[in-house]
Amino acid sequence: MPRPTIEDLRSLILTFEDMKKDRRYPIHSASPGCPDGGETIRENWVSSQFSNTEGPTKAYALGCEFVVMDDDTRQVGHIMLLDFDGKVVFDELIRPRGQIKTVLAKHNSQTPIRFIEHSWFSLKDIQDRLFKIVSAEDIIIGHTVYKDLQALEWKHPKIVDTVKIFSYIHPQESPSLDFLTLYFLGSEYVDKISRFSGPVVDARAVLDLTKFEIKCWNL
Repeated sequence: MPRPTIEDLRSLILTFEDMKKDRRYPIHSASPGCPDGGETIRENWVSSQFSNTEGPTKAYALGCEFVVMDDDTRQVGHIMLLDFDGKVVFDELIRPRGQIKTVLAKHNSQTPIRFIEHSWFSLKDIQDRLFKIVSAEDIIIGHTVYKDLQALEWKHPKIVDTVKIFSYIHPQESPSLDFLTLYFLGSEYVDKISRFSGPVVDARAVLDLTKFEIKCWNL
């Protein structure tokens, strides 16, 4: 069976119409099918830029760990990117704006609040660092990735979302990442990745679920 490739991802990229219908995704001016004036306009939000040098398209799985602030809003406290081979290429804490109440942890362990509070990097710093790795030619893979992009105040044109890939599982509601991981990848896989902590768990799960879907095409 052929190994999944980045080229296989192209048919899974959300179009302007997909995102417009959903109404939650930040839309980049270069999103597939985006008309003039179709871009999401938000003050101080950033947009991925096209590279000045030619090179192959890359793909990154995105995982974010959120914190709840004193005013009950949510911000990203920890962000991670894996490349298509599963290697960690970006792993940073983000110093939030305001006072943290708690860290939202889905898994067995979480990043301590004190580590996040004393991060050297603001959201603006993280945006600048992301753009040294990710260009507008690249593909971002995530689960309900609009939540991550909204919190990061980031518009990116090429988005693959596992909640859309597997929408046929629960047509009337969004399947959770935990459910999809257990359903398609099995309990042994869940036990294996549960040994990790933080956003790497979600990033690895969305990457492996996407590759699983691609492999199913080739059966």
